[in-house]
Amino acid sequence: MVWPGHLAAPPADASAHDQYTFLREIGRGAYGRVFHATCTEDGASVAIKVIPTDSDAEVVTLAAQVCREVESLRRACESEHVLRYLASHVLENELWIVTELCEAGSLLDIMRSKKAPLDEPQVRLPTPPPAASAPR
Repeated sequence: MVWPGHLAAPPADASAHDQYTFLREIGRGAYGRVFHATCTEDGASVAIKVIPTDSDAEVVTLAAQVCREVESLRRACESEHVLRYLASHVLENELWIVTELCEAGSLLDIMRSKKAPLDEPQVRLPTPPPAASAPR
């Protein structure tokens, strides 16, 4: 199953395994592993979080939760500073969540490489200058 937001509509007979080429593992967490992959259709680099589950019912429940969260984020936060959700795939006992790839790694990776937390100028988003008022 693929939800809206995928880079390109896959052919009707393509499985999720045929749509991506996994390159390497780039992260591991409490819910699963994250891989750097490429989209076979257009070569775009993506990140795929693979979340193992115990049953098909658990996959469907988790997929529905992800879908609701993604729609909330999409409505509330269209920003170049937030990774874009691209697709979700439900496979046997796995949920794949496909997002843009952040080449620099996670914020935690950056803080670990600096051996320090990020300071305010590094995390503050630039704000546009105020609009000039029209002459009266």
